Amino acid sequence: MGILQYCSVVPVTKKIFVIGLLLVAGCSDAKQQIAFPQVEKKLNAQHKIKVDGCQISYNNKPVDFNAPLTDWLKVFGSKYRKKNYMEYIYEGKVETPKEYYIYDDAGIRLIYDVNNKKMEHVGLWVGQSEWNKDFSWETEEQYQTRMENPDSFQAKQNFKDGIQVEDVIVGAYPMDQELRSISRHRRGTSYYIWAKCKNGQDGKSFDIDLSTSYDNDPEVIDGMSFENMIVHEVPEDASLTQQYENCKGFTDNDIKFGIAWDCPDIRKRYHEKFGKEQAEQ
Repeated sequence: MGILQYCSVVPVTKKIFVIGLLLVAGCSDAKQQIAFPQVEKKLNAQHKIKVDGCQISYNNKPVDFNAPLTDWLKVFGSKYRKKNYMEYIYEGKVETPKEYYIYDDAGIRLIYDVNNKKMEHVGLWVGQSEWNKDFSWETEEQYQTRMENPDSFQAKQNFKDGIQVEDVIVGAYPMDQELRSISRHRRGTSYYIWAKCKNGQDGKSFDIDLSTSYDNDPEVIDGMSFENMIVHEVPEDASLTQQYENCKGFTDNDIKFGIAWDCPDIRKRYHEKFGKEQAEQ
């Protein structure tokens, strides 16, 4: 009897809270039980790309992000368009020249960092698949312009089908449970696979970036790339100037309370190097 009396006085708000939790759990289960479309995944037969640890192989020829440019071009071949591009980093203060090696027939683009003498990016131009009902990111007119433009920085053809990562076929397919099992990180509408070096591999670990659609449920992959994380050296003058500019937004009170504790030293070093006259301009 005592138990029955105790249960009868449970606050109404608590009951509502419990019901709410049950509803949320039900919705979550329903989300996980989405019917995935039946998709036949297959490896690109002509341009076979596989990732094993931090090693990339193209048609059974291995390469990694520690390899020199000559090795990459031996592996991917000589049928490319080369484009030079100047990228400006650190708010436009530092020039970083890049070389693009574009394989039009394969839908592959390599980006080489000239200053660091390292391959920085491998992009696969997958296009918009039949399962992607999202907005079209390229009109027919834009497609024709890309096909006819000899100076385009994009490949002329789409990369067909998929690649192999950790024994899973990855391509312009819906994000099913198999793909999610190897995509361990997510930011916004992108998923990331960390291609970590295995024991005995001399390469460099890198990110496999999978961009996905906005409105499809489940999401559909619409972009794939390999990203080598390169730290760019910034000249001391450019670094000090940028730090000085950043300090302009802080007051003496900010410094007093430790928000911009290093600004007095930065201002002193800037004045010593460039003079107070330039600082006041």
